[in-house]
Amino acid sequence: MNTYRAPRSYQFDKHWYLGFLGLIGFYKLPLVWAVFQGDGTPWDLTNLLWLLWLLYFLPEKTIENDELI
Repeated sequence: MNTYRAPRSYQFDKHWYLGFLGLIGFYKLPLVWAVFQGDGTPWDLTNLLWLLWLLYFLPEKTIENDELI
């Protein structure tokens, strides 16, 4: 009886290239910083949402056939 289990593998998201949109967030960081300096508006904080696109670059665990049951 073989009880060896292969290590889990990881796979990039199907739309991994959308992660490049997260780079816009780094361009918008000075606007966010201006809010904390007292020069910007609270709406400038919404520019932090661009950074959420970077999550597409994180690989996901693949589901093994044994785990589907």
